[in-house]
Amino acid sequence: MATKHNFVFLAAASLILASVNGCAVDTGSQQLDDTEWVGDNSFEINAVFRATLEHVATGDYADLATNEEKQAEVITSHISYAKNRMKKADFQVNLMPDSILSAEVMVEGDTVRIRYEASVDMIRKAIPRRDVAAPGDLPETQFEAIIPADPIDVYEKAGATCASDYGNYTLTEYKYYYYFNPEADGCTIPMTTGSIEVVKVYPNPEVYPEYDRLLGELDNGTRGFFAAILPNRGDNDPKSRFDAHRRELDRLTGVDASVEDHFLRYVWVEGGATIVVDLFDPTVGYFADTFHEALGHYQFVYYNGHSNYGHQPFLSNLDAYSDEYQIIGMHSCQSYAYYTGQVAEGKATPEDPTGFVNSDIIATGRSSYPGDSPEVMSVVLDGLMSGLTAVTSGRPASAPSWQEIGKGMRKVAPSILYGVAGARHNAWRPTAAQ
Repeated sequence: MATKHNFVFLAAASLILASVNGCAVDTGSQQLDDTEWVGDNSFEINAVFRATLEHVATGDYADLATNEEKQAEVITSHISYAKNRMKKADFQVNLMPDSILSAEVMVEGDTVRIRYEASVDMIRKAIPRRDVAAPGDLPETQFEAIIPADPIDVYEKAGATCASDYGNYTLTEYKYYYYFNPEADGCTIPMTTGSIEVVKVYPNPEVYPEYDRLLGELDNGTRGFFAAILPNRGDNDPKSRFDAHRRELDRLTGVDASVEDHFLRYVWVEGGATIVVDLFDPTVGYFADTFHEALGHYQFVYYNGHSNYGHQPFLSNLDAYSDEYQIIGMHSCQSYAYYTGQVAEGKATPEDPTGFVNSDIIATGRSSYPGDSPEVMSVVLDGLMSGLTAVTSGRPASAPSWQEIGKGMRKVAPSILYGVAGARHNAWRPTAAQ
């Protein structure tokens, strides 16, 4: 006999869904109305994703019919398999759903079926010569995606038969969605069809870094902030990324760096503003510990390296974040999809459940290239210094907006869709500056 339960609940869901054996993880309680993305050449939309999934209620999922956290986990995994379909339509899916709007749970024997609706954000490259302010301005607003009926253990069931374009990369469960292709030869696992409906186009107003909050009192009598640059190990030469960022910082700041314990320090002064830039050596110490320490002490934190399909541990330590306003840059593949939700959760407080009052997240909408990172870093730091000196010299109207800084980033790599999450409601404005 079949039984049915109806749940309506909100749930956060991180892409770090499970280990390879399918064990559930704590997804927390963070909720996002949207990721507050602004971009020079991209915009953000909201869509409703509708589908039905099924999974056998055994082992770690024995209580799937009643455990809303595990339901959120499997729903999020299900949505991730629509990534490649939406990429073909020029949308990049944020793999942390805003919320699960409803879930109807049906039990037949040991099989649990969940018919659900979820709110999902996506970004899209700007459309030339078209102002997109509402769904009707888009070429399409309704999509269908063929996805596995059961989103758990897809690789175990399908092997390589439902994957393509993975080249020399090893297929595993946690990243199978990235290479999923339901039309691949020999792909015979049960499928279902999910529907995606664009329901809102978010505004993309001109907004600014919070320059006033970056002008703290420093030891040298000037005002400014501390920046941590954290290139990860290079793929071949472990110090290659470090060396590339060092060369760029030498050029940008024009000062000699001092050698500290496991970083180089640049004290860059212009007018009445200072940015103290610490470039960390990834070959010294444990990189994740260094990153977590930086999150607790720096207002600007900038990463260059692999995203590892959203499984890097650098932003998932919720206790590591500073309480201050921070700009966190993730120059890694598709970091919008993977890491904006983690930063939001880490920066959230009871007073600010979004986590965006105290964070701006520089992210990539598409796969980026490590070689572009030093120049992108330079563009951002130069833009922030221009803004600080504009404020300290009484010229706030000349401070660059995030979109203006984004234009410089786009010149480095036009196809990447650089943007800033968490920034749409930033408070600082040139007209209100003192």
